[in-house]
Amino acid sequence: MAGGAGSRARDGPGCPGAAASDGPGGWDRMLQTEYCRRRRVELTIESHPSQIASVRRTLEAFAQTCLMDEDACDEIGLCVNEALANVIRHAYHGEAGKPIVVVVECLGHGMQITIRDWGNGHTPRMPEAPRDPMHVGGVGMYCLDQLMDEVRFDAQPDGMLLTMMRRCDRPGRKRKAE
Repeated sequence: MAGGAGSRARDGPGCPGAAASDGPGGWDRMLQTEYCRRRRVELTIESHPSQIASVRRTLEAFAQTCLMDEDACDEIGLCVNEALANVIRHAYHGEAGKPIVVVVECLGHGMQITIRDWGNGHTPRMPEAPRDPMHVGGVGMYCLDQLMDEVRFDAQPDGMLLTMMRRCDRPGRKRKAE
C-alpha cells in the first residue's frame, strides 16, 4: 500500500476514506486527496514486469478511497497484478516497451478497472472448474474469476480491452470467512 508502514485509509478531511497518516502534507494525504478529487485515474505504462508493482500499489490505494475493506483492496491489487502479467506474457509475448493503459473509476456501487492493450487480441478462457494446483499456469484467470464480481474481455480491432468490476458491499474473502 502507499504511504507509511501499516497506514490504511480512514475518514479524513475532505474525503471519506482519506488517510490521516504521515502528518500534514504526507504522501498518504496527497495520494488520497488526489484520488478523491478525481474519482478516476488513468495510467499509461510500458509492457515490462517492473511496471506492475507501482500500478498495483496505486490501485490498492485508490480502492481505499472507494471504501473497499483492506482485504478487498489486496484482492483488487492481486487481480490487477495478474492481469498485467498476462498482458505482458500473452498479448505482447514478453516484448518490452508496448503500451498498456489502465483506467480505474470509483463508481457509486464499486470500482471499475479497465486494462487496454494493443497485443494479439486473443480472448483468454475463464476457468470452468477449480484449478489443479499441479498444473502450471491459469492462476491469474482463476484469481480474476474468484475475486472480481464481473470480468469481461472485449476484443478490439487492434488488441484487447479487459473490464473488471468489484462491488463495495462485497467484503474481502478473509473477512467473509470471519
